[in-house]
Amino acid sequence: MTFALSAIPSNAAAYAQLERVVRPGGMIAVLDMVLSPASAWCGYAKLELTDFLETRERSVVLQRNVVGSRWGNAEVMYLMGVR
Repeated sequence: MTFALSAIPSNAAAYAQLERVVRPGGMIAVLDMVLSPASAWCGYAKLELTDFLETRERSVVLQRNVVGSRWGNAEVMYLMGVR
């Protein structure tokens, strides 16, 4: 999933559907925008995205990379394993 969770009103509903269709032992890759603490203008991004992904019950974080950008936001890539 690329740059979708920051545009969907309900992260929980969208990600629950991903967990529903991915078999146990499968993986979900998420690339999205998150707010940098230095940025105040990126209103389209969801600050809580990283917390949301890291506290899922059926998914476990396998890999996490965060890359900053010159505009003050960051791109976060998660590789999630589904239990």
